[in-house]
Amino acid sequence: MFYDPQRYHRRSVRLKGYDYSSPGAYYVTICAAQRGLLFGRGVQGTIELNEIGQVIHDVWLSLPHHYPHITLDAFVVMPDHVHGTIVIVDAPAPPPHGAIHDVGGGDDGDDGNDGNDRNDVGTQRAASLRPPH
Repeated sequence: MFYDPQRYHRRSVRLKGYDYSSPGAYYVTICAAQRGLLFGRGVQGTIELNEIGQVIHDVWLSLPHHYPHITLDAFVVMPDHVHGTIVIVDAPAPPPHGAIHDVGGGDDGDDGNDGNDRNDVGTQRAASLRPPH
């Protein structure tokens, strides 16, 4: 089953002006591109993760290592999306005004962004496993 934009009209449920970096529990859903079945398949009522799905699973579990101010609650990797709860237990202190930021040496793709771009190790692993178009 692929995502049909004519049938599904998702609108953001984010609150305008709300600071989502504030401490609290946040339920997130992350969808595969065009809702493609990239992470595994459903078999007799269970989910069998493929290699990409296992990468997603492992990266999710590693998030507190990269972001010590969060904890994880329940999560599930589905064939075309991930549901999970991230709990921000203490907001990180903002850098001092005028501070020079470290832009390298992170545990991801060595760009310091920890997963927000194509240089992230998890992104690279998943991309290498995805079949060509």
